[in-house]
Amino acid sequence: MILQPDYPQIIWSFEYRGWTLEVDRSDTDGQEVYAVWANNSVGCAIAVPRATTKEEAIRRGKQYVDRRL
Repeated sequence: MILQPDYPQIIWSFEYRGWTLEVDRSDTDGQEVYAVWANNSVGCAIAVPRATTKEEAIRRGKQYVDRRL
């Protein structure tokens, strides 16, 4: 049983090379952490499970897409 579920809180979404990247922010043990969801025409995936800054999350999200093209 999950006592406090962590629902995605998308704070920013943008298009990158045909993919939609969605930046999620959550609070883990008092620290803000970021994740990135990558969506394309055939599905979605968690591209970045954890990053400490929004800039790092975006950079790693773009790298995720670049590796798949």
